[in-house]
Amino acid sequence: MIAFDEARHEYRLHGKVVPSVTQILRDVGVIDATWFTQDAAERGTRVHHSIHCIDMRIDCGQVTDEVLPYLCAWREFVEVSGVKIMASEKRVWSSRMRYAGTLDKYARVGAKTIIIDIKTGAVMPWCALQTAAYMYASLEMHQRCDGRMGVHLGPDGKYSVHSYGEFRSDFARFTTALLQWRQQNG
Repeated sequence: MIAFDEARHEYRLHGKVVPSVTQILRDVGVIDATWFTQDAAERGTRVHHSIHCIDMRIDCGQVTDEVLPYLCAWREFVEVSGVKIMASEKRVWSSRMRYAGTLDKYARVGAKTIIIDIKTGAVMPWCALQTAAYMYASLEMHQRCDGRMGVHLGPDGKYSVHSYGEFRSDFARFTTALLQWRQQNG
């Protein structure tokens, strides 16, 4: 079983620290955080939290003017796509590969079960690797998963969808990053 320490943003699998998917990708240079700002990261956290509250029907208080357009974009995406949220902020892990992460949404669209990663900044190419790692862990945990996508929510209330179809090649690229991370971190 996985344990997560929120303050340290640290995952433990059977008591041992394991890297997160985004930590792996960041540490080996796949994710270039050069242009990330603290303000953008905090805004993204607030947007994710508000969307989680809405999807799980939790009262999380008043929505700020800053967050509202992102929520409008999310609601429109859900309505237009017909997505049914099955889980939100779901912890996944791979015992075989020894990594963990928290996927944004585990959802159903028609007969398909998909992983959705929400971005308030641009959906970068590494999102395909990130969602492939989540998909592998989900499958290892005996969770059905038929597809993956990144959904960009904009400050203008609009959204865009990036679907990923090449699971094997995306996961192979993630595995290469994981092996590189292990070499760098012993």
